[in-house]
Amino acid sequence: PPAGRLRHLAFHSLGHTMFNYESVTVASILGTSLDAVFTIDEWGRIVDLNGAAVRMFGRTREEFLGSNISCII
Repeated sequence: PPAGRLRHLAFHSLGHTMFNYESVTVASILGTSLDAVFTIDEWGRIVDLNGAAVRMFGRTREEFLGSNISCII
C-alpha cells in the first residue's frame, strides 16, 4: 500500500455499524474478527480485507482489492 495512514473499517453484521480503527494490531483484527473488516488507503481504495468480508459480501478478495470503499457503503 502507498505510504501514509491507513483506515480500518469494520462492518458489523448486526446493523452494519461502521467503526474507524487507527493503526493497531491489524493482523489480529483481520484474522480473528467475525465481522467484515476492510483496510483502505487515503484515497478510499481497499488494500486489505478479511475472510468475513468475502463471506458477508459474496465477492472474492481479488474483486475487492483496489476497488473504492464506496462500492460497498
